[in-house]
Amino acid sequence: MAENDSITYDPLYPHAWYQHMQRTTPVFYNQQYRSWHVFRYRDVQRLLLDPTSFSSRIDIGRGMEKSLVFIDPPRHRSLRNLIT
Repeated sequence: MAENDSITYDPLYPHAWYQHMQRTTPVFYNQQYRSWHVFRYRDVQRLLLDPTSFSSRIDIGRGMEKSLVFIDPPRHRSLRNLIT
């Protein structure tokens, strides 16, 4: 469960928290999970379309870094095409 100001994140009803984050903290670093959260569409689009500046690569161990989710283009696209 995450908290920001007076809004508490509820996984069953996250919309109020998402809206609050869009207004108050559109880019948020979660120290517990050591990850960035981005809440505005334009910001997310920029992140996804610019892999040279923003990478999906992580090093958390347990083999997760080999998941398709954490692979950047162009390798991501070629692997995704194989799956499709």
